[in-house]
Amino acid sequence: MERWGYAALAGAVVLSAGAWWLGVTGEVPLLALAPPAALLLGLAVASAPPSRPLALAVVVGSSVALLGGDRGVTAAEVVFGVLAYGYLVLWTVRAVAAREGVLRSGTDVAAALWCTLGIGGGVVLGALFGADPYDFRADLQAALFFPFYFPVKEVVRRHAVGARLVGALVVGLGVVAAVMTAVHVRAALAEATAVYEIVDVRGSVGQTMMGASLVLSLAALTVARRRLLGVGLLVALGVTLGGIVIDKSRALWVALLLAVVLLGLLSRGSERRRLAVAAGGGAVLLVAAALVVLGRDALLIGIGVLNRFSSLGAAGTDISLLNRFAESRAAFAQILDNPILGHGWGVQITYYSPLGEGTQTWAFLHNGYLALWHKLGLWGLLLMTGVWFSTVVQGAWTSRTAALDRADRAVLNGTVAVLAVFAITAITSNPFSLMDQMLTLAVLLGLANGIVERERDQRAAR
Repeated sequence: MERWGYAALAGAVVLSAGAWWLGVTGEVPLLALAPPAALLLGLAVASAPPSRPLALAVVVGSSVALLGGDRGVTAAEVVFGVLAYGYLVLWTVRAVAAREGVLRSGTDVAAALWCTLGIGGGVVLGALFGADPYDFRADLQAALFFPFYFPVKEVVRRHAVGARLVGALVVGLGVVAAVMTAVHVRAALAEATAVYEIVDVRGSVGQTMMGASLVLSLAALTVARRRLLGVGLLVALGVTLGGIVIDKSRALWVALLLAVVLLGLLSRGSERRRLAVAAGGGAVLLVAAALVVLGRDALLIGIGVLNRFSSLGAAGTDISLLNRFAESRAAFAQILDNPILGHGWGVQITYYSPLGEGTQTWAFLHNGYLALWHKLGLWGLLLMTGVWFSTVVQGAWTSRTAALDRADRAVLNGTVAVLAVFAITAITSNPFSLMDQMLTLAVLLGLANGIVERERDQRAAR
């Protein structure tokens, strides 16, 4: 009876979340099958309590629906949205009903304040300052994925396999994103009619997922002992490295080079040698795969990659960067009108775009920190950066001083390295307004803090 009660509760939550999702997206046609499918998934997940790793794995793994970059809202995205939000509601209801204390540190308190005051405050402020309906929905939908921090953290803290499971999910999602990037590039190559189109071709699917997957794969290879596991991780490393290369994001390239250096600093003894061997093996595998899959186009794409590398120092002339500078100046001018409270979700800015050679009006800002400051004011920015900074510091300290399991330490090292460098890329690539990037950020923060809190629990029990 208890299980059926939970199933009924899950069904009610899923149906309610489904109605809400369809309402806020406005994409009701052609999605009639989405709520029933989500209901079945919700009932299946309900048979395993949300505090169990299986339920979390199903929900987070389903986030592949967010990849692809198609316009509009697809049925797969709706199913995932319903399942994800329904899971969060169900997890929260159970945690409150069971009086489970999930706020175990100042980092947790800051995250909880952002989840409640931040998300809710952004709604109220957006309504007061005249948010654009479309941009309001986009901002809110992304923000609502940050609460995944708590279920991820608790699964990692409570279960011995939690850290490895979540780490494997991150690696797997990055591999899928890399494959989809390659598919997009392959389609573009098939349509190319001139050499320059091949040289300039690029794909962009799940940058954050690919970057996290690459670093976690490297970290796991430093401690992997089983040959089959090592081969699988090496393949994942080569695939994600390929996706990152053809994505041609200069900021991501630089950030990941720094992440590998930081990972080496966090690693110990022979792990650093294994890290160098793994990085070299991944690069060789990438070149071999490129020659096999792309053939003669591989050389032209390589020239395009070198062109992107050569433009790293062209901050003063690159039209894309100049456009972002203009966008940031306009955002900062509006921030100064209300720097403490902010303007809320979906409130737009207007500026002259050098890239579009005309006036641009929208709510998305490429600088993630200016975006948070503009939308949630100084208080919202400080809460988010406080969670991020404290996670990196505590994770690095725990890795260096605590007697962690070898695999958990590798996962923690990779996660800390990724979070540290993504704090830099957030200056030019906003992770707070895109659903897949916000979910990835929440999972990484929850993963690192879960390992830290598990180590604290074990030390207290000794």
